[in-house]
Amino acid sequence: MTRLMIVSHTPHYQTGNQYCGWGPTIREINYLATLFDEVTHVAPLYSQTPPASSLPYTSANIRLVPVRPSGGEHWRDKLGILAETPQYLRVITAEMKHADIVQVRCPANISLLAIIALMFSSRPKYRWIKYAGNWKPTTREALSYTLQRWMLAKNLHRGVVTVNGRWANQPRNVYFFDNPCLTREEIINARNCIQSKELMPPYQFLFVGNLVESKGVGNVLQILKKLQQEGVAFLCDFIGDSPQRNEFENRTKDLGISNQVRYLGWIPRTSLNGYYQRAHFILLPSKSEGWPKVL
Repeated sequence: MTRLMIVSHTPHYQTGNQYCGWGPTIREINYLATLFDEVTHVAPLYSQTPPASSLPYTSANIRLVPVRPSGGEHWRDKLGILAETPQYLRVITAEMKHADIVQVRCPANISLLAIIALMFSSRPKYRWIKYAGNWKPTTREALSYTLQRWMLAKNLHRGVVTVNGRWANQPRNVYFFDNPCLTREEIINARNCIQSKELMPPYQFLFVGNLVESKGVGNVLQILKKLQQEGVAFLCDFIGDSPQRNEFENRTKDLGISNQVRYLGWIPRTSLNGYYQRAHFILLPSKSEGWPKVL
């Protein structure tokens, strides 16, 4: 029996007897589960209602080992990470004893602790660190992200690192490996969709992701305002959500483009294809991306 253990900060939720989590990650893990007899996922479990972007596990051989969530934007929230550190380390080290291979999904606070645990453990033998952030950032980032990349480049965890992109003078243990996002069937359907598209007004713009400044939502609004001033006919859908959504909606009204902009919140993955099919342009002017699954 081969056992895969995953450590990540992927938010999970419970609906009845079923666990669900951030859709893109869950889709990937469902596929990974076909390669192993058992998959154990150590990740935070939240008590809130799951957002529409969540998907359930579809494989019976996946077992969630929930931990209490921690972290946030404020210093008080960040201090909570220290309070939860003993819990994280206890669960991670206990599960490592039974795993044949571990995948740590970085960068995240719980992932940093997993790397430290691997430094002082002989098990499991096979270690795969998946760095989903920007391996060569050009903007300011969290200090913990910088620390994790340094530790991984030095191979302190004694394992493989996969990153999204190729750079000169990469360490020997760091490999290029794009995150899987689409099935073969979805790629074929997308190619067929492209054949029938015509570029004609009103131009359809689409933004999918967290509604935050770092994703460039404010820049998108300024772009749309300039298009309006130039007399360009357009419609733009924002799919996603965040605590800043009301702020962006108010900014949209102030700019006088409310009639051409819709905020739709999170939409189930299965319903997104229709929006992609209608869109002429995807807008994602992020400050930094590790692997933009939306694109």
